[in-house]
Amino acid sequence: LESSQWNNVCSRCQTHPEEVLTWVVRRDANGNVRWKLLPLHAAVIFKAPLSLIGDLLKAHPIAAAQRDDQGLLPLHLAFRHKSNEPVIEKLFSQYPVGVMVKDQRGRFPLDHGKEMTFSAKLVGLYAETFTKCQNTGAQEFPNEAEMKSTYENRLTTMKGAYEARILSLLKSHEETRETMKIQADKDLQRNNEIHMEEIEEMKVQLARSKMAGERAPALEGEIQALSISLGDANRELTALRRLVREQNEQKKLLLEETRNILKDQIAVRDRCNKQQEQLDQAQKLREQLLRTLLQKENGKTTQTSNEICRLSNDSVARAEKLLSKFSLGRSDLAIEEPPRKLATSPYQTQENVQRDSHLLYPADTEDNPSDCGDHGDDISEITESSYVRPFG
Repeated sequence: LESSQWNNVCSRCQTHPEEVLTWVVRRDANGNVRWKLLPLHAAVIFKAPLSLIGDLLKAHPIAAAQRDDQGLLPLHLAFRHKSNEPVIEKLFSQYPVGVMVKDQRGRFPLDHGKEMTFSAKLVGLYAETFTKCQNTGAQEFPNEAEMKSTYENRLTTMKGAYEARILSLLKSHEETRETMKIQADKDLQRNNEIHMEEIEEMKVQLARSKMAGERAPALEGEIQALSISLGDANRELTALRRLVREQNEQKKLLLEETRNILKDQIAVRDRCNKQQEQLDQAQKLREQLLRTLLQKENGKTTQTSNEICRLSNDSVARAEKLLSKFSLGRSDLAIEEPPRKLATSPYQTQENVQRDSHLLYPADTEDNPSDCGDHGDDISEITESSYVRPFG
């Protein structure tokens, strides 16, 4: 009701109708009632719709005649909280005598709605109901007795249902109690057995503890010896770790030096490869130049041989011609004179004789210093260009 979930309230009225008759009470620390109200009072306070008010009155018709802790009827609360006129009319029709009921302060329901404005229909209904109640006095309205009778019958029925439910709960409680008692006995017996076993185990542990107490001095000595050994081992371990760190540092230095050496070797190898390539190129160039020189020398030798052959043939032809010319006149003189007289013939000059002798007996290459000098100069020049220039 407080959260205005009206649909849930309607469903709750149908599934749990007994809650409509239940008073909600709040007490102080001394047990005195601070306030009490029915669900109908709360529905009017929280301004529930007309349909919900009707469901609550249908489930509990006499609730319209019940007062809260301040003596207020639901009709008083409807005027105080400015409910809709249909709700007020519903409460009028359900309990008309309520217009004559005063609260604990002596106020009628209309006194709580002085700030409200009402329609002529509601004012006429209120005046008619109030006049009728004044005329009848304490006489009840015809439907009020029926309402009370219905409420009492329903209350009796619900009381019987509650008593039957209470008996069922009591019976179920007794059965549950017996079952729990049997289970508790079983648990107690099992716990006792477990406790006995634990006691036996504790006795065994106590005996072991006693034996351990007797062995404690020897164990303490062993512990001290082990502590000393542990200290020595820790010191050795520390020294080994320091040695390992030093070795690791040396290893790093060696690795760095090895890397530098490898770099230097790679640089030297590259330089050697480069120089080898330059040497190969120089060697190829030298061989090519030598082949060129040899080809030139072979050409010169062939030309010289051809020239010598030609001159030799010319000399032979000239000699034969001279011999045939002077053979008739000087045959005898030529036979008696030594061969050297031929070279000093008046028909042959000194220059021709030297030329013929040179052609007949050509000088060897080793006896010709001029030719060798020229070739030597060429070869030395080739060698210098071959070996000096590639290396800068």
